[in-house]
Amino acid sequence: MLTGFLDFLRDAGDRDEYLINYGPYTLNRSRLDNEIAVLESAERGDDEQVHLDRLRRVRDNEARCNELDMAAWDIAQMVDLAIAGRQLGWLDEVAFTAYLDTAYDMARDHYGSWKEYARGLFAGYAFFMGDTDQRDSFLRGFRDALIQWLTAAPPLAGAWSSLDFPGARPGHWPALHLDILSGDARTLH
Repeated sequence: MLTGFLDFLRDAGDRDEYLINYGPYTLNRSRLDNEIAVLESAERGDDEQVHLDRLRRVRDNEARCNELDMAAWDIAQMVDLAIAGRQLGWLDEVAFTAYLDTAYDMARDHYGSWKEYARGLFAGYAFFMGDTDQRDSFLRGFRDALIQWLTAAPPLAGAWSSLDFPGARPGHWPALHLDILSGDARTLH
């Protein structure tokens, strides 16, 4: 059920899976190296391969996964799924608004800027993405898209350049986007 998964993303999400199953390995490099060696030396099913890939990402600190808060990955998924659920009629306006408010609060509580949010989003995407032949291409494309949004490409028109981060003091008056009305907290981009 959609609301069950949205609640999971709100309450724990993938960020808790990292903290519980992978975060402890950052405290003991020899344990991490031993676990990788054991998995590499044995036959592996799909689940063991995913675990091994993630352990390697922890070892290599891929996309700074060991340093960054990856809550943005859960927030982005929650917003995307809530929008889809509303469009399909699976969420009414009250539930939809509640999930958007929750996402707003989570972003404000976990990050101080769009730049920090983007770093956490990329770290989560890179850490939890499965290993595919197109992995490097997908990561490169996503990173490039985030950079374009953060740098306001084209100048003064990039979405994040004109949207104040949740909880930040208003920085733009009037709003730089024509489609943003003052006081409209529900404009979706």
